[in-house]
Amino acid sequence: MAATIPIDQLLADITADNPCGDDLEYDPEFGALARDARPVPEQVMGDAVVPAREPDWPAVRRRAFDLFSRTKDLRVGVLLTRALLNSDGFAGLRDGLTVLVRLVAERWDGVHPHLDPDDNLDPTTRVNILATLCDKETFLKDLRTAPLFTSRAFGPIRYRDVLVASGTLKVAAEEGQAPALDLAQITAASRDADADAVVATADAVRTATAEAASLETNLTAQVGVQHAASFAPLTQELAAIAKYMDERLAALGLGAAVATGASPSPAPAGDAAGGTTPAAGDRPPAASGEITSREDVVRLLDRICAYYASHEPASPVPILLQRAKRLVPLQFVDIIRDLAPDALAAIDVFRGADTPDETG
Repeated sequence: MAATIPIDQLLADITADNPCGDDLEYDPEFGALARDARPVPEQVMGDAVVPAREPDWPAVRRRAFDLFSRTKDLRVGVLLTRALLNSDGFAGLRDGLTVLVRLVAERWDGVHPHLDPDDNLDPTTRVNILATLCDKETFLKDLRTAPLFTSRAFGPIRYRDVLVASGTLKVAAEEGQAPALDLAQITAASRDADADAVVATADAVRTATAEAASLETNLTAQVGVQHAASFAPLTQELAAIAKYMDERLAALGLGAAVATGASPSPAPAGDAAGGTTPAAGDRPPAASGEITSREDVVRLLDRICAYYASHEPASPVPILLQRAKRLVPLQFVDIIRDLAPDALAAIDVFRGADTPDETG
């Protein structure tokens, strides 16, 4: 599935001397971004009632993208991630989390807000910014209302619908609101949905699960366990959605859920972010384990990261796997440059340097 945003462009240096740009907290555009992301409650003005207004997510997406050309800021990254989830669904969430992972892993020393040397480089502010991804009333609510698939008969189906239908989430019926769907209707809706779209969403959820785990692991590596935050509310919710989507894929014959105790492992259906999702009929059997391309390698690395997110969220293994995933498309010299840049000179010695023609 193609990325919803040009991630490398967003993360490119602002300038060589100031890669992360300036702190724009008091810039008018930064303030406008915060206002666009803030819901407005219903207001009564005399006899007039001004209805409540949800955040303007397209505007947030646009402003955050523009601000990334001037600053690298975790606050902007979190709002971009939430806007992408609301405008592009789970594919957007996947890409937003990737941006945050790379800001933490690659830009920690310079990303905004800066660590204050007069406060012993206390990372609490940064940790709290990222911890808003686990907020039940905002981010996790958005997660549950993002479409999983869309039926011609029933419209978009969300994980919230699944929780209500299963009795896991109790909600009071509201006047004028359509009755909640039952599980049979949701199952019928999944059969009525576009198969490739269902597979693509399942892939995006799976990769987002791995990226969320990687974000927690990278953050812990930067700040230490004593300052770290638990991302369990986010990773567990994503893992549950991934499990549900894999069960749907198996039921639809689009991928087989591999049993691991009571929890099915994510099926390797479709490609990871940045690749191209093949048609359902072209996809190899999910349980075959055969690796025939770099895309298969990336897909299996995502499956491993998803396992750690669900079962061993404190493990540092996903940090190494995420780095390995970024190396997959690179050539040998580029890999060495990434892993051990000081070794490039030694490679030139073994390869043999070109000698100038001395015959005149």
